[in-house]
Amino acid sequence: MKHKLFEWVWGFLRWLFGAPFQELSSEFGDPVPAELRIFAAEVTEIQHHPQSQIPLAPPARRERI
Repeated sequence: MKHKLFEWVWGFLRWLFGAPFQELSSEFGDPVPAELRIFAAEVTEIQHHPQSQIPLAPPARRERI
């Protein structure tokens, strides 16, 4: 009895928290927010054109003792 109850509870939780996000069809619109698509495009662009130089900090001067 406990095993079937556990399976039912686990199945219900999986349905409750997983199903609505995994099975949305395109009739509800794009599931990816516009901000996330813009961010992904910017990351891809940066990966294709990396910066050639990294600004270096000036060397630290030390006093001689």
